[in-house]
Amino acid sequence: MSTRLRVLALATLLLGAAIAQADECQDQEKDGLAASPAAFVITVPPTSLCYGAATEDNSLTREIRRLVDQTPAAPRNLSQALQELASHVRTDGTYGDDTVRERYADLARRAATGIESGVGPGNDPVATADWRVNGGKTRALPQVDVAQILNDSCGQTPPGATPTPACQGGINRAKAWLRVFQLTERTLTQYSAPAISALLQRSTTRLAMWHAYRDDGLPQFQWEWLLNSWRLNKSDDRKRDAAGQPIGPMKVPTDQIIFLHPGVGLEYRDKANRSSGSGDDSKTSPLVYLELIGRNRWSWNENTGEMIGGSGISLVATYADRNHDTKVGYGLLFHSRLTKNYTFGITRSGDTTNVVFNADLAEFFKDKMAYWKGVEEISTK
Repeated sequence: MSTRLRVLALATLLLGAAIAQADECQDQEKDGLAASPAAFVITVPPTSLCYGAATEDNSLTREIRRLVDQTPAAPRNLSQALQELASHVRTDGTYGDDTVRERYADLARRAATGIESGVGPGNDPVATADWRVNGGKTRALPQVDVAQILNDSCGQTPPGATPTPACQGGINRAKAWLRVFQLTERTLTQYSAPAISALLQRSTTRLAMWHAYRDDGLPQFQWEWLLNSWRLNKSDDRKRDAAGQPIGPMKVPTDQIIFLHPGVGLEYRDKANRSSGSGDDSKTSPLVYLELIGRNRWSWNENTGEMIGGSGISLVATYADRNHDTKVGYGLLFHSRLTKNYTFGITRSGDTTNVVFNADLAEFFKDKMAYWKGVEEISTK
């Protein structure tokens, strides 16, 4: 293995494990990288690297972690942690070039000011991801390339040899920067944690609302689904980004239109259905109906995503096969979320008042409808 490949292998292992937290990290690592890169690659488990992790026995790590490792950490503690990191790097020559140290100190102080000012997590200068090490660098401080530090310092060290003073200095510098990068990221991650938790709660609540819209709202046939989706999109007043894409989540519906919605049920008339010679004096008869147009409304519990209320009304036309009597009736059908499978209505057919009890076909068929299956698949991804 060439010297350059050995150093790159070392850098890859070092960077890939920089944020690992091993319970017995210090016992495994012993003196850290106090061996040649070749020996390190062969003998030291990558998981032993714990610079900046809670298990590291280091005074800087202990102090910063003391300020940061709270749930949630107070903003003043997080700001203080960044200020202390800035002061440490600025005054400790281990980190190398004065200009780079000043640059880090400036970035850390800016992040501290951002926390004090309540800058939204994920935005400059408090973006957590900017401090993650990738390919030897961070996006926040690209002037520091850990892989290059190791290559420049130890590239000529023979395999198995004791590191030269220059190589050991490079190893120490790499360790120090990885420690600072992880502590900086940890501090900003803790700052972001409450916002992330709140976002998770909102997302969970919104998902519960969409599930309730599907399960607790009135069942819809495909054409009703298309109509209500069109209304929802038309009323979408979210702001748009430069690419024309909506910013933020879509508003969850609080109503739905009932349109040409068929069903079956029973009709009770206030006079018997007497037909000549039939002997039939029953006041009830099966019927089919069509809800011509209507509306169902409800509200939401913003904390739990639970549907509140849920009632509606629609104009309905009914047909009951009655001998010697008016077969078609018109009236109103009333809906309630508590009894959405079975509703009732009042109609008039000729000079007769009728009470309608229905069983909604869509409620019984919806599990077999392709569009409901699609919604279920999407919502569980």
